[in-house]
Amino acid sequence: MRKKTAEQLKCRIIDYLLQIYPNIIIGNEIMFGSSRNSADLLAIIDNQIIAIEIKSKDDNLKRLPYQIEEYSKVYDKIIVFCSQDKIDETKKIIDGKPVGLYCISEDTIKKQEMPRINLHTTKDEMLASIPISYLKKAFNVNWRMNSDDARFLLSKKSKKQIHEHLLNFYIKKIEPSFSLYMKDKGAISCADDLPILSREGTF
Repeated sequence: MRKKTAEQLKCRIIDYLLQIYPNIIIGNEIMFGSSRNSADLLAIIDNQIIAIEIKSKDDNLKRLPYQIEEYSKVYDKIIVFCSQDKIDETKKIIDGKPVGLYCISEDTIKKQEMPRINLHTTKDEMLASIPISYLKKAFNVNWRMNSDDARFLLSKKSKKQIHEHLLNFYIKKIEPSFSLYMKDKGAISCADDLPILSREGTF
């Protein structure tokens, strides 16, 4: 997305989500997985971690299948917000996948498809989304163990355990910045405040 368009859409989407989910936590441009891609927005709602991909009228959808595949390795739900002219093509891309879809027009945001729980997360990719220093502390792993060995050891844990630590990590990562953002924002979100959502919490 062109930067100005991207920021304007993000602000509209943030305000839309805040109206619907008062207990939401939101982060901006959150890196994840071994590929080190970034989610346009990351939302935490009712202990579910949700990746949000935004496609404006200035974007093409060539990378969307790959982006959805990468999101599906880590996140509980995936939602695509896209401009009206891209709805039909996006529907074809997400057909048969548990991906939510929302249409952004000039005046409104309308739900097209509800996101469903993603069952394709992998333990390795969830672990790759968490810094090794955090993992060692959370799982009480010997700090002398190298990263590869530590991640291999932790891959034997249950997916539920790993998800719990991923959730806790993201809350600690984005909640402080989100709280500051909410304190500083006015009646509507402003693009100038978006960098606040990109700041990382300290662990």
